[in-house]
Amino acid sequence: MPGLLAIEELIVPQVFYSKSIVPQVNKFDNADTEILVMSFETVDLNTGNIITPSANNTFKVNKSGLYELSSYINYNPHGSSSARALQNIIIQKGTSATGPWVAVAGARGNWGEGSASDFKTLIVPITAVQFNANEFIRVITSAPYVDGNSVQGTGEINVTTNTPIAKSIRIRLIDYSL
Repeated sequence: MPGLLAIEELIVPQVFYSKSIVPQVNKFDNADTEILVMSFETVDLNTGNIITPSANNTFKVNKSGLYELSSYINYNPHGSSSARALQNIIIQKGTSATGPWVAVAGARGNWGEGSASDFKTLIVPITAVQFNANEFIRVITSAPYVDGNSVQGTGEINVTTNTPIAKSIRIRLIDYSL
């Protein structure tokens, strides 16, 4: 019954969720242009096939509409005890799997002097973003300074005993035309 499929599509939340337990390490030298594109190895949910994992650690949008995006990383900058550190997590939108990229949501974490080796979670709060079919999404992390004021060492996105997921992204279609 074709009408039932349309009703089910309206009632069942269309959600994509991907996560990773695989660590990613970066060696930022405080250059604002340095980024690390997040990789996500496991797709746990993709109701309605709204998203397709694509090349270059990107996600292709399959249906035009308004989406809710959120993401997080568990991160340790491995800075020295006399250093401070800042770290960004940014969700970007692009017209292809290679860009160009525009930031649509993000968050910044900070570590004060003496705590630059403490493990923290950076969370991008839920943000509504309009997408057209065949646009792309990716998540990056970056160091926010170019002048060397944020000393970070070798940053690491990883899991701990109490945080079994290193990073994740959640994408939910909230408004679209049939």
